[in-house]
Amino acid sequence: MNPVFFATVLTVVAIFIWLFFIRGKRQKQQLPPFYNLDIEDWLQALEQRPNAILLDIRGNAALGRDSIPNAVLVNFEQRPAFVEFLHGLDLDQPYFVYCEQGQWAAKACEVMYNNGFKQLYALRGGFAAWQVAQGKDWTI
Repeated sequence: MNPVFFATVLTVVAIFIWLFFIRGKRQKQQLPPFYNLDIEDWLQALEQRPNAILLDIRGNAALGRDSIPNAVLVNFEQRPAFVEFLHGLDLDQPYFVYCEQGQWAAKACEVMYNNGFKQLYALRGGFAAWQVAQGKDWTI
């Protein structure tokens, strides 16, 4: 067998393996396990899922303050209690998660994803974005 032909075939096979197996797996791992949406997209997705559950993860900081109607208040800062709370929820339901300004909602969705939840929507900009979208002044 010709050594140049053998080397060419081996190189083509190696490129094929890299393109379709190694590179493809790496790209799949880069997909986020949840949606981190701005207020317009979050509200649109929420409207399309009437059985969705809203989670206000601001915890005690939100007590006695305005919130998105029908949201369930849970304290994400108390991680063990938050994870325990998750055990009572349906893994297949869509969950729309928000915090004060958006940073913690994505982290909460990550924790939820790691606990088996599949339909997760974090509100980028948090409750502040919701208030602005409602025409209200944002106040902490």
